[in-house]
Amino acid sequence: MKELYQGQGRILRVENSQEEVKSRIDRVESLVDRLTDDTKDFIRHLYEVVAELTAKVTLLATTLNAGGNNTHTIPPQSFRAL
Repeated sequence: MKELYQGQGRILRVENSQEEVKSRIDRVESLVDRLTDDTKDFIRHLYEVVAELTAKVTLLATTLNAGGNNTHTIPPQSFRAL
């Protein structure tokens, strides 16, 4: 009888352990999903920034190539590190 109770105790510990493992797996999957979504948002934002910078560089290059007046530019020594 004692062996039967010990066996049942082991089975319950295994079942509890399996539930704990499943819970941890679910938590990891949730974190991976969140990280994936955050990464997609970051990449989308990065594309927007690159597109904006590309447009500004293109406009600047076009202006300079057309012989535009760039006397209003700030001399490099006036730039400050942010």
